[in-house]
Amino acid sequence: MTKRVGLYWFTNDLRLHDQPALFHASKVVDELVCYSDMGSVWSQANGDMSDDFGEQRRRFLEEALADLASQLAMLNQKLWVSKRNCLNVLVELVKTQAVTDVFRSEHVGWYENQCWQRLQTQFPQLQLHTIATHTLFDQDNLPFTISEMPTGFNGVRRKLEKPKAHQPIERVIQLPPLPVSIATLFSVAGLEVALKSASTISTHEDEFSGGESVGLAHLTSYLESGCASSYKQTRNALDGWQTSCKFSSWLALGCLSVRTVVADLKAYEAEHGANDSTYWIYVELLWREYFQWYGHRHGTKLYSQGGQADKLLTHRHNPNRIQQWIMGETAFPLVNACMTELRLTGFLSNRGRQIVASCLVNELEQDWRFGAAYFEQVLIDFDLATNWGNWQYIAGAGPASVAKKHFNLEKQAMQFDPKFTYTNKWLVRRDSA
Repeated sequence: MTKRVGLYWFTNDLRLHDQPALFHASKVVDELVCYSDMGSVWSQANGDMSDDFGEQRRRFLEEALADLASQLAMLNQKLWVSKRNCLNVLVELVKTQAVTDVFRSEHVGWYENQCWQRLQTQFPQLQLHTIATHTLFDQDNLPFTISEMPTGFNGVRRKLEKPKAHQPIERVIQLPPLPVSIATLFSVAGLEVALKSASTISTHEDEFSGGESVGLAHLTSYLESGCASSYKQTRNALDGWQTSCKFSSWLALGCLSVRTVVADLKAYEAEHGANDSTYWIYVELLWREYFQWYGHRHGTKLYSQGGQADKLLTHRHNPNRIQQWIMGETAFPLVNACMTELRLTGFLSNRGRQIVASCLVNELEQDWRFGAAYFEQVLIDFDLATNWGNWQYIAGAGPASVAKKHFNLEKQAMQFDPKFTYTNKWLVRRDSA
């Protein structure tokens, strides 16, 4: 019987709990190589593996990969990580390890999908396995086909509220062994990247440490705090650790399974009672779900200035205004405070993101894609579909029925920071940085 050698490509699924793609791989192949990369989409696509992530995003990713490597080591497996061009590494592994099967999580990214298609073209004998791990639903149990997806969130929400998503599966506890030849290949090629553990890296926001272990601990801690029952009243706050659930950072890299989050939320409701706040957490997760399928539906239109409807949007390109926005040096103190927090920590509240996006598009009259690209560079919770989809919504480049959003910045400041506590805190940090 022919030996089957598997290659697992970790992307948006850096975990072992509720991992249907990795679980499937464990049942199919006799030997397995686990691989991930550390480059951004831009540097990967250009073949230039320069470090163009923001400091905090890079740190969070390193911690997540280190945690995954530790979890895999307990199963006698190893995570191989490279800064080289991802496609080149995948091709090298397929050739040198006689790989028969390649596995990955379903991904909305253009570059990731191009790599996948290139593998199929170059190695037509390969068995390629794509399994949804990043969404509540998969294409088999969505109540609509991707091509017939409702155009706006409310239409999708009505379709998704009643059907039950897949339940999370048990944690992966056993994996096939490494091929014998893999260690020699990587030591000679120099592909392995040293990973720092979360405990050895200092950060401005200690709560935002990367990795599955921290993500699961945060999910438990948040629900045990009881804050889920008052989420709707506090979710628009600009600051505060428990004012919002803050699952997004671990969801983005797949350190947390969204199906696990929903299952634990439902268990919380069964024990403590459901209310508008617990329901609204689920609505926010449905927004995330909407953007995933929106990205799959519209592909490269996610990056188009006019969006999927090719709307005619105007702007006045001014690099100085964009740089002032990035550095928190505009004429709007609240915007400056928000942009300083984002630049220094890699995180910003949802309300803060809407405020600064509206400012860039409206007051500063700049192309929204510069904002989306900057967020991609620095956000520790960067999720491709959610980030670019939300920017399209603000800019009016989303569904045809959705108009551009324009927030009154003075009113936002008076409503969400009336005593200038948040603004003063981050402007002091800006001036001392």
